[in-house]
Amino acid sequence: MQQFKLSESTAARRYFYLHLVDATDGLTPETGEAGGQPQISINGAGFGNTTATLTSIGNGAYYVALTAAELGTLGAILVRYKSANTAEFQDLAYVVAYDSYDAAAQGLTNLDVVVSTRAVESTVAKDATVAKDSTVAKDATVAKESTLLLLPAATDIVLSGTHGAGSWEGSTPPSPADIDTYLSSKHGSGPWKKGAEFKV
Repeated sequence: MQQFKLSESTAARRYFYLHLVDATDGLTPETGEAGGQPQISINGAGFGNTTATLTSIGNGAYYVALTAAELGTLGAILVRYKSANTAEFQDLAYVVAYDSYDAAAQGLTNLDVVVSTRAVESTVAKDATVAKDSTVAKDATVAKESTLLLLPAATDIVLSGTHGAGSWEGSTPPSPADIDTYLSSKHGSGPWKKGAEFKV
């Protein structure tokens, strides 16, 4: 099935191709139809003669050069041809809003070649400290063991006793030694962060 860009301006891209066969056997290519008059229906409207007539390619193949006006409405077009020598020919094509010959952006006005206007600024990409801090990327225990990020309420009470009430995660957070001492007292010494989820 052929497709044409809306109001295509390049003449060679407006060729509608036909293959015409003999009316008697329906197989033998008809070679004498140059100058014949095709008809066109646009989006289901009645058939009317095309502006141009048939041009022969050879071996029963022809084209009719449609005009930009004949391709001026989005949707379906139906081209037909019939002469005393040929079987009825009808074929469908579509007029579309994009340009299939435009490899960069398909002729879409809201899509630039590099899609730069659609890129969202990323604070993660700009923040060099995120990219440089390899401990965030390398320490799988941070990603896998979410229980470390959600300390129980009793832990907050103990730590608040040392570092003040409220959000002890603020200006004076507990040191790693403080947390390790508290957790070791509850769960035993050693690599407690590798063990099962702790409970208070």
